[in-house]
Amino acid sequence: MKVNILLLRHGKVNGPAALYGHTDVLVEPKLDNQTITALVSKTLRLSNIVSSPLSRCSNVAKQLSCELGITLNINPDLAEMNFGRFDGVAFDSMSSEDWQQLAPFWDSPAECALQGGERLVDFHQRVISGWRKVLKTEQNTLVVCHGGVIRQILADVLDLDWRNPKLYSSLAIGNSTITQIQFDTDYPENLVVKVIGQPAQDFNLVP
Repeated sequence: MKVNILLLRHGKVNGPAALYGHTDVLVEPKLDNQTITALVSKTLRLSNIVSSPLSRCSNVAKQLSCELGITLNINPDLAEMNFGRFDGVAFDSMSSEDWQQLAPFWDSPAECALQGGERLVDFHQRVISGWRKVLKTEQNTLVVCHGGVIRQILADVLDLDWRNPKLYSSLAIGNSTITQIQFDTDYPENLVVKVIGQPAQDFNLVP
């Protein structure tokens, strides 16, 4: 039996450009409603929904759970990375000293943890632990999560180096987009990436 896991990145948050990790910002209800309308109108054959606990994910996940009449599970392991003292701080308000402190993180995130933040290795291990729980259900599942989480999952599925800075700077995962991963229950270790970052309103399940 083919199983499809759909990774939905939350909508664009209502706030200035910043590193939004554990900061609990919201998405405009209008944007969430557009995503909900698009997904409810499609034949996705979902059995359950899993969501990050952060409101920008859980709000739309709760509404979809009600609309589709399927179970919702909140998984803290699928929350975005914690960026420490820079988490949620608007880029426009940062000083030149702040940018100097951020520069090593952009260049080598695996080696340069942000002050008070989560190390990339810890983030990676946390996300993959949550991902393994999703796979164990062997059910068609919608996972509502974050760009950083989706990148970690793709690195795991495709056997990419999660330490590589280009995974974060060169792989675009847009807001309100879906990434589809599929496997056969007879060969659960053979995961196939069918779609990466397709807008929810344009998405159709790939066989």
